[in-house]
Amino acid sequence: MSTYKTFLAGFAAMILFASPILAQRNPVSYASLLSRARQANAYLESLAFAKIEKPDSFSVKTNFRLEYDLLTFTRNPENNEEKAFLSDVMVYVDIYKYGAKIPTRTEASTTPMNGRQRNPDSRREEESTKNEASDVPLLTQVWKGVAYARNYAQTISNRWYLEGGTNAVLPKGRYEVVVSLREEGQPRIRPIGRTSLTVGDVGSRQPSSILLKKGSLQSKTYTLMGYGNQLPYGSDVDMIVALNETQPNNTYHITISELNIDRKDTSVTKVLETISADKIQSWNGNFTFDDAPESYTLHAREGVQNWIGFTLNSGAYPNKPIKVQVIEQERGTPILTKILPSKWVDIPTPLLNVSVAIQLLDPLVDKEELKRLKKLSDDEKIDNFNRFWQPKDPSPNTDYNELMVEYYRRVDIAYERFSTTTTPGYESDQGKTYLLMGEPDSIQRRFPPDQPALEVWTYGQRQLVFQATSGFGDFKLVKSN
Repeated sequence: MSTYKTFLAGFAAMILFASPILAQRNPVSYASLLSRARQANAYLESLAFAKIEKPDSFSVKTNFRLEYDLLTFTRNPENNEEKAFLSDVMVYVDIYKYGAKIPTRTEASTTPMNGRQRNPDSRREEESTKNEASDVPLLTQVWKGVAYARNYAQTISNRWYLEGGTNAVLPKGRYEVVVSLREEGQPRIRPIGRTSLTVGDVGSRQPSSILLKKGSLQSKTYTLMGYGNQLPYGSDVDMIVALNETQPNNTYHITISELNIDRKDTSVTKVLETISADKIQSWNGNFTFDDAPESYTLHAREGVQNWIGFTLNSGAYPNKPIKVQVIEQERGTPILTKILPSKWVDIPTPLLNVSVAIQLLDPLVDKEELKRLKKLSDDEKIDNFNRFWQPKDPSPNTDYNELMVEYYRRVDIAYERFSTTTTPGYESDQGKTYLLMGEPDSIQRRFPPDQPALEVWTYGQRQLVFQATSGFGDFKLVKSN
C-alpha cells in the first residue's frame, strides 16, 4: 500500500533527495519548490556489442539524457512561439583506458555530431581523434544539439529533456567513459557523467544485462530505458541478459528481492517476486545499434549469442533498491547478480513536499477541510494525506498510487501550459478543468469579429468555452453544456 512516509524513506535511504525532507520543516510554495528543490539530472550509459562482420571488434554506444532543468536557456532571437527559448549545447564523450589518470576537460572542440530531443531540430557532423598517451582519451567524440522550450516553465521542467548518443568501434578491453557538457555562451565545461565499460569478456565473470522499455521483448526493436543502471519507480521494464558460451541452453528462474542499504550493510529484506522459467524468453541473436548516433534503439539479427529476457514488474515494487538474480535451476547457483537502484525519475513536483501537495488539493476538498489540513503538524499532514489518497488507489496491493500520481502530474502540466504573470496555471479556469478532467478530446481556437478570442474544449459530448480576458494567455470559463 502506497504511503507518503514510505516514499520519503525510500529517497532518504538512497540519499537522492535531502532537500525535499528538509523542505517539510519550512513552508514553501509550488514555484519555489519547482525552482530549488528538484535535482537537475543527466543520465548516462555505455553499451558494447560484437560486430557481426568483425567478431573481434565491438560497436560501442554511449547514450545520454539531459533534463531541461540542467540546461541554461536564453531567448530565441527568432520570433517562434513554439521555440521561445533555446539552449545550444555540445556534449563531449571521452573514452580512456581503464585506470588512466583522467584530467578535467578545459578546452572545447567545435565539430558536432547529431543531436536529437523529444520535440526538435537536429544537426549532424562527426569528429574522432586518437592518441595512445595514458592521460588523454583514446577516442573523443563531440555531439551538438539544440533544446527548445515554449515558455519559462518548460525550461525548468524535468519532463522535457535533450537526448543523444555517439557510436564508436573498439577492441576488447576495459575503458572509462567520461561525458562533459558545454553550453553556448557559457565559459566553462561541466562534467555530467562517468562510467566504466568492459568490451568483450575481458575480466568479466558474469553476463552483461540491459534495461529496456516495457514491451521491447515483444517487438523487433529493443528500446533502451535511457536512465543508466537505475530502475524507474512505478514503471515496468524489460531486461535482457547476454549469456556466456558456457551457459547455452540451460533453464533459469529469476528472483527479485528488496534491499535495505545503509552505511554498514546491504541486506535482503524480502523476496518481491520469483519469475519462473516459463515466463523467461530465450533466443539466439546479435544486436546492432541504429546507424543514427542519437537513436536509443537496438535491432536483433541472426547470430550465435544466447540471450534471455524477462519483465520486471517494478510498478508493484516499493521505491527501494532491488537485487535481481538469474539462477541456473540445475545447479541452483546465480549466474548474474545485479543491484538496481530505484529512482522516481518523473516524480510530480508537488510530491516533493507534503505541505505543497496538500495545498494543491483545493479542487478536491472543501475549504474548511483544506483549512484544517494546513494547520496540522508535518507528521499529521502525512497521515491525513495518506488517508485521503489510499481509498482512491486503483491498485491498493502495490506501492504506487496511479491516481495520486496522475493528479499531481496534471498540476505540473497545468502550471507549464496555463500560467500567466498573475496566476499559476493550476489556479486558472483552464488549469482547474485540466486537473479534474484531463486532456480534452480536442481544442479549437476561435476569433469572433470584434470580440476576445475563444477556446472550445471538447470532452465527448461536453463542451467548455473559455474566453480570453487579456492578450497574455488569460482565459476564463464562460460556458459549459
